[in-house]
Amino acid sequence: LYGGQNSVAKNYLFRFLTRSLIYHDSSPEAELRRHRDEVRVLLAKGLYGQARKILKKSIKQAEELEEFVLLHDLLDQKMSLLPRLQNEKGLSSKLKKTYDQKIEVAKQIEEMNAYSYLHQCTNILVHKRSRTEKEDGEEELREILESDLLHKDTKRNSHRAEIAYLSILRNLSSYKGEIDRAKNFA
Repeated sequence: LYGGQNSVAKNYLFRFLTRSLIYHDSSPEAELRRHRDEVRVLLAKGLYGQARKILKKSIKQAEELEEFVLLHDLLDQKMSLLPRLQNEKGLSSKLKKTYDQKIEVAKQIEEMNAYSYLHQCTNILVHKRSRTEKEDGEEELREILESDLLHKDTKRNSHRAEIAYLSILRNLSSYKGEIDRAKNFA
């Protein structure tokens, strides 16, 4: 390597390693992302039968894993696939069912975003408290506690939402200095 080629080589190796790590990720989520990309290519090439098979399997797996963002993407692909299937019976009802399912998934994504926001807020409060040892953040705490999502009667629509809820309760207990109670939510 000569002169300024070190940065070029470094960037090349970094891209190579990143692609390698992405390709060799064997998690179910990574598999779903690969299936989504495969379906995109198959749809572009007009291979609708193969795309349909992969979509059916992937949608079921995304539902089981509660991978709502990927599920939403897969349902988008299904909606673009359905009109292209020429001999499909009950096409309108299948399209409507997929559309309704997409709306429900969007609601679940919105719910998870709200829980994620509250979780991050409680993390900030806990870290603030651990650094300052003051009762700083009472206004933020009040805002968090007033959230409808934290009421016991609120129905959570997924296991992930339930886990986020418990994690928020753990953070709140930790913030309030209720260490034993916080351990119960771990």
